Amino acid sequence: MQRFLLLLVVLVCLIGCDDRSTDPDNMLWSWVHVYENGTMIFDETLDVIDDGNSVTLPLSNGTEVLLKKYVNIQYADDRSQEDDNEISRDYIILAEKNDYITRHYQCSYQDTIIIDAVGDFSPVPSGIISGTFLDGDHYPNTNNSFFVLHDSTIVAGISTNVFGYFENDSLSFGNYRIVDEDFYPDSLGTNVNITKYYDDYIID
Repeated sequence: MQRFLLLLVVLVCLIGCDDRSTDPDNMLWSWVHVYENGTMIFDETLDVIDDGNSVTLPLSNGTEVLLKKYVNIQYADDRSQEDDNEISRDYIILAEKNDYITRHYQCSYQDTIIIDAVGDFSPVPSGIISGTFLDGDHYPNTNNSFFVLHDSTIVAGISTNVFGYFENDSLSFGNYRIVDEDFYPDSLGTNVNITKYYDDYIID
């Protein structure tokens, strides 16, 4: 009987020390697993405290992968952003490696983001302006067409794929305005400064 009571006390302490509920309606976290050549090199629980944080993981070949973490929470009433008013949550990771296209990963409650730090990444094309368009919530701006303006003149048209990625061999470094074709000419668009061949751009 004493052993049973001792075990019960230990279990209560362990559960009490974990601030994540075991109630299925409140299990709001997820996970991320990162693999290199089939071996897991990183394992983390994702929670709301991860929003805006990042972690750099060294790889065996001397390079690194940077994980930028974001949490988007949707509420039933945007004017009342309280936990009991939450209707959905997305965990987003932008994985960056030098000379490779940024990868976007996303999951919801109790899902796991799995990242292959080698196989998931495609190299940036050489000598071509390219990038990824993201919106203000860090979702990729997918399958969309844009006008690129310089001094109010359209100088190029670019289209994004399912990952929000684009490339254009007629653009050069400089300041531009990006406008969604569907809202041109009424939209002010987004000003961007292209200073390198590949970059990620927030396009609202």
